[in-house]
Amino acid sequence: KAYGSSYKGGWFSVTSLRGYGVGSSTIQMAATVETNRERCESSFLSQKRQLVRDHYDRIADKRESWIRRNAYYYRRLTQFLQSVIEPHRRVLQICSDTGYLLAAVQPSYGVGIDVSERLVEVAQRLHPNLHFEVQDPEQLSLQETFDHVLVTSLNDVVDIQAALLQLHKV
Repeated sequence: KAYGSSYKGGWFSVTSLRGYGVGSSTIQMAATVETNRERCESSFLSQKRQLVRDHYDRIADKRESWIRRNAYYYRRLTQFLQSVIEPHRRVLQICSDTGYLLAAVQPSYGVGIDVSERLVEVAQRLHPNLHFEVQDPEQLSLQETFDHVLVTSLNDVVDIQAALLQLHKV
């Protein structure tokens, strides 16, 4: 029976070992395990981000045809968003894809963020009056505020909690 340890995501937490008479070598070993876990998580998340980028870069030129083939769904989605977001407002869209939804809400100033450089190029070509940037939603570097933040897809966001925590900046 282990005292003073907690099982957290498959790793023992260093903080739970302190103050329970555990020797410093055990704490050092636990700290090393925790550091290795962080490195593994960071490496895994980086690899996952790159896979997502590569996927969307590959399909970027085909996205508009996919949207047209599924017109009913996208028309309904657009209608819903137009009923919620009044026109001529400052709007940020996370995971902006080709920019069709951002354009549909008719912002006075619209910014779309996406991880795919190719999708951002397509969006900028289709909607030159809007602004698009390649950024990870988990690490927003915008220095401006918006009336609405549109998050239409979190499926491919690698760290959803980190992305949602970034929204307080805007």
